[in-house]
Amino acid sequence: MTPTRANGDPRRLRELATHLQPCYHDGHGTFTCGSRVFSADFRMVRYPLTTEFLIEGRQVRDVSRLISGPGYEPWSLMGHLSDGRQVECSELLATRVRVSLGPEVQRRATLTPLRCVTVGTPQSRPPASVQYPLVGYYEGPFSLEHDGWAVSASSPGTGANVADRLRKGWGLLAQGLTLRLSGKAATLEDYERTARHVTDLLSLASGTGVTFHRYTVKWDNGDALERLGRGARDQLGPGPCVPSFAAQQFAEHALPAFSEWPQEKQDLFRLAVGHMILSGSGYLETRFMSIWQAWEILGKEWGPKAALTREEAALKAAVRQAYETWCQVNPDADPKGGELWGRLAFAFRWLPALRRLGELADKGRLDRRSIGLDFRDLKRARDSVAHTGRIPDDLYADRKAALRLLDSARFGLQLLLLAELAYTGLVETEENGWRTFVRIDELLLKTT
Repeated sequence: MTPTRANGDPRRLRELATHLQPCYHDGHGTFTCGSRVFSADFRMVRYPLTTEFLIEGRQVRDVSRLISGPGYEPWSLMGHLSDGRQVECSELLATRVRVSLGPEVQRRATLTPLRCVTVGTPQSRPPASVQYPLVGYYEGPFSLEHDGWAVSASSPGTGANVADRLRKGWGLLAQGLTLRLSGKAATLEDYERTARHVTDLLSLASGTGVTFHRYTVKWDNGDALERLGRGARDQLGPGPCVPSFAAQQFAEHALPAFSEWPQEKQDLFRLAVGHMILSGSGYLETRFMSIWQAWEILGKEWGPKAALTREEAALKAAVRQAYETWCQVNPDADPKGGELWGRLAFAFRWLPALRRLGELADKGRLDRRSIGLDFRDLKRARDSVAHTGRIPDDLYADRKAALRLLDSARFGLQLLLLAELAYTGLVETEENGWRTFVRIDELLLKTT
């Protein structure tokens, strides 16, 4: 295949260009800000990640003064698009007003939503289904029923392939597979909560931030409603730990297990996965901070309680005695209620904290030696970044060793979370520089 054929196929270029173009919808509505009200034609411009409302012509004079007004008061909009659909937004901020002087004075104002834009008419009855175009998840369809929900993720056609090329070639997180929920008489809040559960789990499996920036609600009578916003947690991450062809098995195990967790445990999972994803790109120093933060969060909340050993407690008591003797000789040296002692005592908190991480890993049956997970080295790298802004000199000189330490910490965290979700299928790993797939039980310690 020639380079022109592989990289310059006009059909593929047009397909890519289509996904990078905004969508335009004309409409008319009433804009309200306190006691100020005006009606105007507008153009709604929908980009992949955000939406804007453009107002042009003489009507801009009514809104231009808001750009410099006190507090930048938000507007609300109630109107209709040219196709008859209702459009509503409770908070719009006038972000740009432009006046071009020339043969003809041209005015344009841009209003940016601070909250979601609703297109369509809300219904009081439960929806028949809701579709969420996923951002960050491009392959691995699945379908299952859980707790009355019918849950599926499927490809909308060639769009998923285009989105994957945008991610790999341009670093852009475009829309991939579409998540569909149906089968349960529930509120939109219940639908969105379940959808967030699925995206949290897919973020772990795919190793990148999975979210949605819009969703479409459908009712049995054919009515539909669309909400446009900006989802969070859409960062590029380190890559998958569950192969895409195992997505069905992962979903069947993970979603029921995750749904049984209390809210606090779900929140900790979400927070740890978010930090793990942040460790996948950016400066090496910040990546070490992110992965350590993920481990520290889980160690503090999930790890067994740990205390100082007898020898460590004796050392702390001796340091305390020395401090008190020093204070008697220097009564004015630590005037802020023992601030210096607080800093001395803080060092003793790390000893049980490290043991707690080790016990957490052992509880999750992680083979730390096999995957190269060393919490002391990881903490040493974290402390160096926190206090000097760079990783230790030996890791700075040997980047391969630094990356191995980072990868082992990240992979160990993924294995721990997968095991906590009762996943028993294949995981994606590396062996002698080659990508390989093994059952997760082969990477965990055997139970006795």
